Amino acid sequence: MRYWLIAAALSLAGCSQSEALAVENAPAFLYATLDDCEWTARVGPGEPFSRPARGILREIPAGTTLRSSGQYLGKDTACYAVEYQSIKGFVLGSCGRVDTVGRKCGSR
Repeated sequence: MRYWLIAAALSLAGCSQSEALAVENAPAFLYATLDDCEWTARVGPGEPFSRPARGILREIPAGTTLRSSGQYLGKDTACYAVEYQSIKGFVLGSCGRVDTVGRKCGSR
């Protein structure tokens, strides 16, 4: 029952079990853990740090398409579980920056 509720919540959040994500307009960071993604809450370079960065494994260039295996909604963040260059990690979601392919900001 619990896993069904988690799957339903992910479905309602707009990210299926394996959905394509696009890194648009600027690079993004690949974080080692979900906690690192939520803690740093910075999509990529060029943004000011509000907290010390931690767990950044790699920079993902703009134009990259990733496969998400799950979306995790935090208090103020949405982090996606992804694999990039054979490294598993998390990217921070951001409308117009790291988002599901084809989605326009403000649309569902």
